[in-house]
Amino acid sequence: KKEMEEKTSQIWELEKLLTTAIGTNRDYECKMLKICEKHEFVEPQIASLRSSLRKLRTDCSTDQMTIRHLLDNFDNLLPVVQKLLTEQRLCRKRNIELMETVQEKQNDIVIRDSTMKHLEKLLEKMTHKFAEHERLRIKITHEAATQAMP
Repeated sequence: KKEMEEKTSQIWELEKLLTTAIGTNRDYECKMLKICEKHEFVEPQIASLRSSLRKLRTDCSTDQMTIRHLLDNFDNLLPVVQKLLTEQRLCRKRNIELMETVQEKQNDIVIRDSTMKHLEKLLEKMTHKFAEHERLRIKITHEAATQAMP
């Protein structure tokens, strides 16, 4: 009898454990169903993200090729630009030298014009004095000729 009671008690224990396991299993099934529903909702978004990621990778690859191309162009253009800058600096120096030469020539022209004006004034004075002396000489010659005539 004791054995029977123990076995009955063990069966009741097992039945309790089985009931608890079935309840826990149902809870997990409910949770699993909710997760599946969420997964069905999230799956299209994940697919969209994957598609966007593929496009980004393609764009990135294209951008990297463009950057490489631009770097190659830069490497090719750099010596040309440096040569042009050197030529420009030389042209600036030459322009400065030419401007200085032009300034010197303009100063020479101003001095020459000033000297010519001064010489013109002197020539005018000399011409005026020569004309006065010539008139005086003619007058004296005329008077002397007039006096010498009987």
